[in-house]
Amino acid sequence: MAQIDITPERLRQFESELREIRRLCSNRRSLQNQQVEDLKAFWDDGKYQAFVARHTKFDLALTRLEFQMDHYSDFLRRKAAAADAFLGR
Repeated sequence: MAQIDITPERLRQFESELREIRRLCSNRRSLQNQQVEDLKAFWDDGKYQAFVARHTKFDLALTRLEFQMDHYSDFLRRKAAAADAFLGR
């Protein structure tokens, strides 16, 4: 007899937590980008430019992470639905 080692409810819970982390990350990233831009008002030399360059790379990495979080949230939602269908719910 076929069986699965998965709990659809736990998948949904994890997906919800992942979505919340993604939301928090996105909000914090937006705030951080604004703060870096505001720094230019009193710090605009070569070191600031180097800082901005590194920050831009970091921001791109976070953007990619957020994209992956969205991707995996969708994946987990589909897996939970498939598990429910398999279990006859």
